[in-house]
Amino acid sequence: MSNGNQVTSTLAEVVESGKEKAAELGAATLEKARKAASTVKKAAKSAEKVVKKKVASAKQKLSAASADARKQAQTLKDKVTGKKAAGKTVAKKAAKKAPAKKAAARKPAAKKAPAKKAVAKKAPAKKAPAKKAARKATKK
Repeated sequence: MSNGNQVTSTLAEVVESGKEKAAELGAATLEKARKAASTVKKAAKSAEKVVKKKVASAKQKLSAASADARKQAQTLKDKVTGKKAAGKTVAKKAAKKAPAKKAAARKPAAKKAPAKKAVAKKAPAKKAPAKKAARKATKK
C-alpha cells in the first residue's frame, strides 16, 4: 500500500503546474487582446479622421451649391420683376443729371444751348438751370 502523503504531494504538484500553465495562457491571451484593442482603436481614429475630412468637404460643397442656387434664384426673380434693370437705368439717369447741372452752372451763356439740348428730354432738369440763369441775370 502507498502512503497518502505521496498522492497528496503529486496532486499538489499537478495542480500547481496547471495553475502556472493557465497563468501563462491567460497572460498570452491578455496580451493578444490588448494588441487587438490597440489596433481597433487606431483603426477607429483613422476612420474618424477620414470621415471628418469627407464631412467637411461635403459641407463646403453644399454651402457653395446653396450660394449658387440663391444667386440663380435671385437672378430669375429679378428678371421676372425687372428690379435690377430699373435700378440701373435710374442710376444712369441720376449720373447723367448731376454732371449736366454742374456743367450748366459753370459754363458761360453761349455754351448753355448744347447743355439744354441734352437736358431737354427731361423736364425737371431743364427748369432748374433756367431759374438759376434768370436769378444771375437779375442780380447783375
